[in-house]
Amino acid sequence: MALTTIPAAGAPLRGAILSALITEVRPLAAYKTGDETLNADATLQNDNELFVSVEANAVYLIEMDFVYSSGATPDIKTTFTGPTGMSGSLTAWTTAAATTVSVSLSPTSTLVFDGTGANAWARLTGYITTSSTAGTLQFQWAQNVSNASNTIVRQGSYLNLTRVS
Repeated sequence: MALTTIPAAGAPLRGAILSALITEVRPLAAYKTGDETLNADATLQNDNELFVSVEANAVYLIEMDFVYSSGATPDIKTTFTGPTGMSGSLTAWTTAAATTVSVSLSPTSTLVFDGTGANAWARLTGYITTSSTAGTLQFQWAQNVSNASNTIVRQGSYLNLTRVS
């Protein structure tokens, strides 16, 4: 879907065009209102709140900050799922380790963040490109190694997408 063409100066601005323009420039956002906990589970699962609907044939800048807590044994692994044909690139860093990781986003790319037993903060930035299918961009996470201790994604974490094409 191409972005809406802005009418020439002096031309009428119809309601449908104005509505389309507002929809296209409004950031998509999801905010986590409560903690979510997993233990003894290394199977990636959909986060209950961190997901947004994306358009077909679009490019979005992505910014995500999340606070997590996990022990040093389980750590936390994360990924995104999305509509068929989605691609992109992410850069990630965390306060739990002095490392920055860049990955190409695909249905199988997974990021693992160190756990320290205390709250840590992680940031993901980059872009996603959708193909001819609209759908849901969904944050997924789990323990990297199944362990009886809790792995938690904390309240206040957020996902923000801005459409740029």
